[in-house]
Amino acid sequence: MLKKTAFMISLVFISVSILSLISCKNGGPQEMKFGKDLTITVHNDETVDAKHLRCVLEGEIKKNEPYFDLWDAQELEKLIGYMEKNDFILVEGRYIINQTTTFDKAVEIFQFEQKE
Repeated sequence: MLKKTAFMISLVFISVSILSLISCKNGGPQEMKFGKDLTITVHNDETVDAKHLRCVLEGEIKKNEPYFDLWDAQELEKLIGYMEKNDFILVEGRYIINQTTTFDKAVEIFQFEQKE
């Protein structure tokens, strides 16, 4: 019984050590982020441009479905700047991002077109 307990304690110690090393190589625990997937639908009767997203960021627009307000505010701010700079709107469609998706990854997911 004592050998089994010592073995289990050793196994837990080794597991924690390995996880700590992996975490340190990936930038530490502060770099590990977890979030839910967000399915964001842009309907054909709405214009999602930088101005619209700015209103979302400032809390003026809320929806009863997953939307940009559930995404990381810093990443949303980057998207707003990108869309302002390029005079883009989001193309109608369904997009799936995670709450922890970075701006760089998001621009690969979203489809944009020039404002008319």
